[in-house]
Order: sequence, then structure tokens, then C-alpha cells
Amino acid sequence: MMEQRGSSVVEALFSLAVCMLIFTTLLPMFMTMMLQVHETERRYYAHRVAHNALLEQQIQPALKQDHVVYNGEPYDWYGDEQRMCVEYEIFQKQRKQCFAPSAK
Repeated sequence: MMEQRGSSVVEALFSLAVCMLIFTTLLPMFMTMMLQVHETERRYYAHRVAHNALLEQQIQPALKQDHVVYNGEPYDWYGDEQRMCVEYEIFQKQRKQCFAPSAK
């Protein structure tokens, strides 16, 4: 029997294929999922800022706009009884979400 020393060409090609699989599919897919989670989180915080702003307006009716730092990220809100808008930046793009308060 012959002893085999070192790695064979087949093992090298298999290792290369596994590395290509990881770096061309799994890693980009993971990064895309992380970016989507971050964007969803920022939209959620924009909703929280709008909710807090509406509560604040009930206490101080003259307040029509403000700048808030929520979870370390800046948010600007403005509005009145009819509409509340929150502006924030994500991935160097300015986003704006507007909400219409529900009547109770």
C-alpha cells in the first residue's frame, strides 16, 4: 500500500468550492438579513418616536416639532393633530414616515 502525504487535488478543489459557497452565497445572504433587521428596527423606533411625540403634544399643545435621540440614533419629528411625521437617516439616505393619529 502507498502512503499518501499532503492533500490531493480533489481535496483542494473541494475546499475551494466550500470557500466559494460561503463567500458568494451565505455571507451576502447573512449581510442582507442583518441590514433588513436594522432597517426594520429603525422603522419601529420611528413609530415609537411618533407615539411619544403625540403623548408629548397632549401635555404641551404648543409643541409642533422636536429633535429626539432614541437608542443612540437621531430622529426629527413634526406635526399637529392631523398628521405626525418622523424623519431619520439610514444608510446615508433620508427616510420619512408619516402617521395619522387614529380617532378614539
